[in-house]
Amino acid sequence: MVRKFLSTVSNFIWNICTFGFQKKYEVPRYGMYRKLENLFSSENNEVLSISHSNHLAKIIGLKNFKITEANYPQSNILNLKYPDNTFDFVISDQVFEHIDGDPQKAFDECMRVLKVGGIAVHTTCFMTAYHGPGDYWRWSFEGLKKLAKDHLVIQAEQAGSPVVHLLNFLGLIWAKVPDCKWHPFNYLCRINWPSWSNTVWVVAKKR
Repeated sequence: MVRKFLSTVSNFIWNICTFGFQKKYEVPRYGMYRKLENLFSSENNEVLSISHSNHLAKIIGLKNFKITEANYPQSNILNLKYPDNTFDFVISDQVFEHIDGDPQKAFDECMRVLKVGGIAVHTTCFMTAYHGPGDYWRWSFEGLKKLAKDHLVIQAEQAGSPVVHLLNFLGLIWAKVPDCKWHPFNYLCRINWPSWSNTVWVVAKKR
């Protein structure tokens, strides 16, 4: 009851203070998405989206891409039903914590279906509340780098801070951040303390 009250009040204050501002990404993923934004400038790519991750293709800067969706349970990341060397990009957003099996096998499957030189982008959570059923893993960016050990790691980073965790606790997990650097809420969501990261990601190129 108290948590619901805090959430209602927090969202009311947030909406008043951000009224009229262009809003972009949600509180817990704002720092991560801004770092991934327009990482690539590429067109006409074959993209495999794992479990409803289509939005990530646009965030990383792909244009005029052809998307193939591999959504669970119809598709399983542990056993992708596609030939070797099929896609230019494989993307997954907040999926690797939900893998019901060997994460290394899942990562290797994603690399298998990539063309040589293709790119895998995987985001997942580190310090995030349990959100089961089906919430099995937590990752540091170093752990994700280990999964990509046989390939070229382009980027492996983290984003988050105690402030982001507090905002989530107050029920602002789905609140969108004003996309204006001088706005106090934007600043709060961009603070980055690696030891308090809530999101991590890896970008790897297939050798």
